[in-house]
Amino acid sequence: MQQVRDYKRITVAPVGGVIGAEIGGVDLGKLDDETFAEIRQAFADHLVIFFKDQRLEALDFQAFGARFGELSITSYVPPLPGTTHIQHFMREASHKWGDRNFGDNWHQDQTIRDRPNSISGLYSVDSPPQGGDTMFSSLYAAFETLSPALQDICGQLTLVHCATGLYGPDGLGGRGVKKAIDRPKFTLTDEQVREHLAKETLHPLIVVHPVTGRKLLLISGPYATRFDGMTEDESQPLIQYLYQHAQRPEFVTRWRWQPGQVAVWDNWACMHFGVQDYAGMRREMYRFEVEGTVPVGPARRERMLQAAE
Repeated sequence: MQQVRDYKRITVAPVGGVIGAEIGGVDLGKLDDETFAEIRQAFADHLVIFFKDQRLEALDFQAFGARFGELSITSYVPPLPGTTHIQHFMREASHKWGDRNFGDNWHQDQTIRDRPNSISGLYSVDSPPQGGDTMFSSLYAAFETLSPALQDICGQLTLVHCATGLYGPDGLGGRGVKKAIDRPKFTLTDEQVREHLAKETLHPLIVVHPVTGRKLLLISGPYATRFDGMTEDESQPLIQYLYQHAQRPEFVTRWRWQPGQVAVWDNWACMHFGVQDYAGMRREMYRFEVEGTVPVGPARRERMLQAAE
């Protein structure tokens, strides 16, 4: 269960058994270094942190995100005009049931990159009166509740991450969670789409978190296509078991959005899911992403040792 430290400048109240805390007593537009240091500690402890009653412009939110590290932005999603690193996610009330949106499955962001985002943040500009929640799951808990034997097996495996797992081999989607690349939103040429779909990125299945030193499952959702050296048919049974295991309700917290709320989460140690149950209602969000490092775990260290011999 979550433990709360003593803080002088903020209040911290857990919102789930193993993940998530609400932070109070702070205006994110007027932060000093001492207050942010306490926020950063609470973030490391609770994986996802929430703030209510904030009044932020896009540039205020970008400045808050930059306190966590070097900002990045998904290359094929242009930034909100007037900013360099804020993504603008908006669904008008005219959208219908069945319309897909960003994040409508359990996933980690951008694990197809060599350096996946380390942190992501959302600010609610406008939220529907009901629906549109976001769920978060602890990948620390997912790893720690595996049997020791399965932990050892997973520690030897390297996972192949590829965009075809989400968008299909041609970018047009398919069965299950697969969806078509949204050309109106994604600024990609045909050649860039082909390159995007062809790229395979290898990360250890078990990763040691660079800040906390704890082990986690870097499972990534649909981007996880197979294990290095194995076929998809051989790989998918274990991938799907781990993916479903990481979604267990006791590992999850669910956040009900209202305008002026902020969530910041650890993109390595969490999966998240944007619930798509608000057809006919408007939802507008700002998002930032923080650059990560190259994930390191037992399998990567073993490959590095072999390469050095």
